[in-house]
Amino acid sequence: INKKEKKKLTFRNMGQGISAEEEAAVGYRVLGVQEKSPASGAGLVSFFDFVIAAGGSELKGMDTTFIEKIKAHEEKALECEIYNIKSRSTRTVTITPRRNWGGQGMLGVTIRFDTYYKADEQLVRVLDVEPGSPAAAAGLKAESDFSSHSIHAICTVGGISCFPIERT
Repeated sequence: INKKEKKKLTFRNMGQGISAEEEAAVGYRVLGVQEKSPASGAGLVSFFDFVIAAGGSELKGMDTTFIEKIKAHEEKALECEIYNIKSRSTRTVTITPRRNWGGQGMLGVTIRFDTYYKADEQLVRVLDVEPGSPAAAAGLKAESDFSSHSIHAICTVGGISCFPIERT
C-alpha cells in the first residue's frame, strides 16, 4: 500500500469516509420507464432497479461506459445486470437499444448514477395525488407510484401524500 492509499484507508477507518460496501454499491438508478420502450420490454422497474453492468462492463463510475455500450449495441441485444433493492437480488436482462421505437432515447428510460447502499430507506410511496397539483400534472398515480426522498414521517408535499417504505 502506498502512502496515499494508506491515508485513504486511515481516513475511512476513522468513520469520516464511506465504507467499501457503500462505495461498491453503485449503478444507474431507473427513475422512469416509458411505455412500449426497450426498457419496458426488458422489464425494468422504476425506483427499485439499478443497472450495475452492461455488455460485460461494471458501471462503477459516472463516465461514458454505459452510453458507449448503448450506442455500440444499437439494434443489437445488450445484456445488462440489474440489482433490485426491493428483492435485494440481481438479475440479467437483455435490452435492444433503438432510435425509432416511438419515444425518447434509445432505451426509453430516465436514469441517474446513484448508490443503492441503503437506498430502500429513501423511498416513499405515493398515497394520494391532489387534482390540479404539480404531482397530478407530472402523472403520478396514488397507491402505485414511488418517489426517492429522505422522508421519515407521513407528509404532504406538492399535492402528494406519502410515507416511507417499510421493509418486509
